[in-house]
Amino acid sequence: MDEILALLPSRLACALSHIDSRFKDMISDIWIKTGAPLSVCMEGKCMNVRSDGTLCSYPYGFTVRASETQAVFMRLCDYSVYAYEDELVNGFVTIRGGHRAGVYGTAVYDSDELSSVKDISGINIRIARQRLECSSGVFDAVYDGTNVKNVLIAAPPAAGKTTILRDLARKLSICGVKTAVIDERGELSACEKGSPAFDLGPNCAVYYLYKKVDGITRAVRTLSPTAIILDEVSDAEECARIEQAMNSGVSFLMSAHARNREDLLKRPLTRRLIHNGSVQLIVLIGSDHSICQMFTPEEIM
Repeated sequence: MDEILALLPSRLACALSHIDSRFKDMISDIWIKTGAPLSVCMEGKCMNVRSDGTLCSYPYGFTVRASETQAVFMRLCDYSVYAYEDELVNGFVTIRGGHRAGVYGTAVYDSDELSSVKDISGINIRIARQRLECSSGVFDAVYDGTNVKNVLIAAPPAAGKTTILRDLARKLSICGVKTAVIDERGELSACEKGSPAFDLGPNCAVYYLYKKVDGITRAVRTLSPTAIILDEVSDAEECARIEQAMNSGVSFLMSAHARNREDLLKRPLTRRLIHNGSVQLIVLIGSDHSICQMFTPEEIM
C-alpha cells in the first residue's frame, strides 16, 4: 500500500491511510474518479471513503477533484506520458510492487487503431499481494514430485488467479523444478531493477515485461524449463505458442477469466485448450478467492 500512497495527492493519501486496519488488508481496488467519491473495493463491493478514513455508502464520502485525478495520472507515468503510451493503449500502468492501475478517458484513434488516451477521467488501482501457501490446496494435484501437470486456473476478475500462480511458481521452484515466469504485465514478479519483489523461489527465471509469445520462445530456447507460468491467456497466437511448447515437453500453468464450467466452454480460447488436450487439470476459483473446484477436461466435457 505504501507504493500506492506515495503516488496520491495528500488529501487522498491521508484518507486512505486512516482506514481502519481491520479493513485495509481486505481492499482489492482503489477507485479514483473525477467528480465521484473516492472509493475502495472489498470482497467485490465498493465503499466510499470519508476524509477521516471511515467507510460509507453512496452518496457520502468526499469527491475527487479533476486536478487530483490528473496528478495521480502524471505520477503513474513519471511525468512522461509519451514513455508510457504503449501501456496506456493497453489500458493500464504497472506500479512498483506489482500493483496495476487501470486508466480510462477519451480514446484517440489513428487509422482505426487505438493510438492513445487523453482527458483521463478515472483510475482503478488493483492491489497486488503475496499470500504465501495460498496454493497449498491445489499444489499436490499440480506436482507429484516428478511431473508437473498442465494447469488452467479460471476465476472471475480480481478473484486471486495471479496470487495463486505466483505461489505455485514459488513452491515449484523451492522443490527444484526449473521454472520460467513470463510476466508480461509485471504483476507476477513485480521486478525492481531486474529483481523480483515477490518471492518466486530459487529456481525461477523471470521474463519481465516480455510479450507472452516472445517470452515462451526465449524460455524454451535458452532455459529448457520444466514449467512455464503465465497469466491470462488472451489470444489465439498465445494459444498456438503454448501448444507448440507443450509438444516440446514443457508444462504450463496459466490462467483465464471464467466464472464457472459453462463459462469456460463458452470462451473460444479456454474451450480450445480444454478440447485439444492441452490442459490436464482445471482449477476453478470462486469470487471469494477460495478454490471451489478441481476437475479434469474429461469431467467438464
